[in-house]
Amino acid sequence: MAEGQKNTRAILVAENISMKAARDLIAGALRYAASNSAWNVFVYGGHLLDRDFKRKFSRPDGIITGYSPDDPMNPVPRNIRRHIPTVFTCVTPQPDMKAPSASINADDRAIGEAAAKCFLRNKLAHFAFIGARAETFWQNTRLESYRKSARAGGHEVSVFRNGPDCESWGEERRKILRWIESLPKPCGIFTAYDPLARNVMDICREADISVPSQVQILGVDNETFFCEYSVPTMSSISPDFEGGGFLAAQTLDALMGRKTPPSGNLFGISEIVERASTSDISGAGNRVSRARDIIRTELKSAITVASIARKIGCSERLLEKDFKTVLGKSVIGEIGEVRMSKAVDLLRRTTRNEASIAAECGYGSAGTLRNAFRAKFGTTMQKWKMRLTAGLPESRT
Repeated sequence: MAEGQKNTRAILVAENISMKAARDLIAGALRYAASNSAWNVFVYGGHLLDRDFKRKFSRPDGIITGYSPDDPMNPVPRNIRRHIPTVFTCVTPQPDMKAPSASINADDRAIGEAAAKCFLRNKLAHFAFIGARAETFWQNTRLESYRKSARAGGHEVSVFRNGPDCESWGEERRKILRWIESLPKPCGIFTAYDPLARNVMDICREADISVPSQVQILGVDNETFFCEYSVPTMSSISPDFEGGGFLAAQTLDALMGRKTPPSGNLFGISEIVERASTSDISGAGNRVSRARDIIRTELKSAITVASIARKIGCSERLLEKDFKTVLGKSVIGEIGEVRMSKAVDLLRRTTRNEASIAAECGYGSAGTLRNAFRAKFGTTMQKWKMRLTAGLPESRT
């Protein structure tokens, strides 16, 4: 328990903040902690300024961590942390734990399935996968789910396999290039994570293999500095890491209180962020991307399918077809989802009233917003906010 604070629990959240995924996990844990006055949270991200954490949190009451047990950067000595309730995020749990522990992970089956569906929507007939040198359970799970979904659509998956030997990066690039050149075109390449996808993009560019005309490339984690500054910009599956952090904090709270933790230990996908690397040859991806930008920037106005189509310079019928092909939903469906997402964010972060939120999100009236909210979550906005404040799980989505 934190020194000098009765009935307060000292919580250590230790993640490698160099990655967006870890920062989002931290955000989710802090969102839970914000509604729990009994938590005193210290975030360790490996920064030099974090070195004095042992003076503040020499023996925390609970730990949320993405550091593997054998990682030399793990901030808590092994002989101490094995006696502290701990939730491990996206890493293998410490095997010799004496205190209650749990593991929270991304739903790798859902990630693999989403990748296949993305390429299936783009009408690709050829599928490929490339992973890290060292095989891992999460990577193999993504591959098998991707392969299963591709086969359900009548397609096989070509897999690049590279041995664990530490050969030069130049030789590995040449192997990857020969593999890409051997693939039938057009082909969708799903990679295990974004940095690897960026490497594949660079190899294609240097070899004059056109992305997305010849190959479409999809990564995982939506690391924006990889995705936004690739040429062309890179599509990526974005797991709900913030939701994972929230679930980790809920689970840790239950472990410390010797209560039953929430059912399930997986968090799903937030979205597939479609960028140029998976835009189909017909240009549908580009039109959808431009339409989504218009929806986000003009959400307060009375936007319609017709007004969006006019700004893009295409027919309403073509725009609707593009949305069905690329996103699997209608333009109106996308507008509704973006509006509700913003409304939920405002409800969570601010004290604005329902009329103000409705106006900000383009609902027209508070009544329209209330009806839409109840249809999605099965409860009123007021009750949902009360549950959030009390630290209870959010209602159905």
